[in-house]
Amino acid sequence: MSKLKKKPDQSDQYRAYLNQFLADLYFARISNLTVQFNLLNKAVWLILIGLLLITSLVLNGYELVLLAGAVGGLLSRLQRMLISRKMYTDFSVYWFSLFFSPMVGALAAWAGLLLVAMLQKSTVLPNSQTLPLLCWGWQSYLESQNNSLIM
Repeated sequence: MSKLKKKPDQSDQYRAYLNQFLADLYFARISNLTVQFNLLNKAVWLILIGLLLITSLVLNGYELVLLAGAVGGLLSRLQRMLISRKMYTDFSVYWFSLFFSPMVGALAAWAGLLLVAMLQKSTVLPNSQTLPLLCWGWQSYLESQNNSLIM
């Protein structure tokens, strides 16, 4: 008996197309997860570095400036999220912007005071008694104000 070659059936072709489509779909999912993982990894490192900076500033007496900046950053982000019409469904990226905003707001508040102090020191801005807070820190400034009131 001679061997007859089996003709490729149309269902075999469809099965091959489906297998190729599924392979492409799985590859796209894996590459998307890899991008998300790398993004989250970088975000965690940025948060750790920011927390180290904030910890060093708190130890130097700038906790009120950092608190005010963190509250401002959080409220700003929450307001933008409430006003925004487009809601992202990728929860990891969505929530990391909320984690970043208080930290960035706190560091921006301190950086703003540092800029004002540098401009005052270089006589670009006139020296006034309203902004000496960065030079001594909040605790020593408040203590000096209390001592001046007592005397």
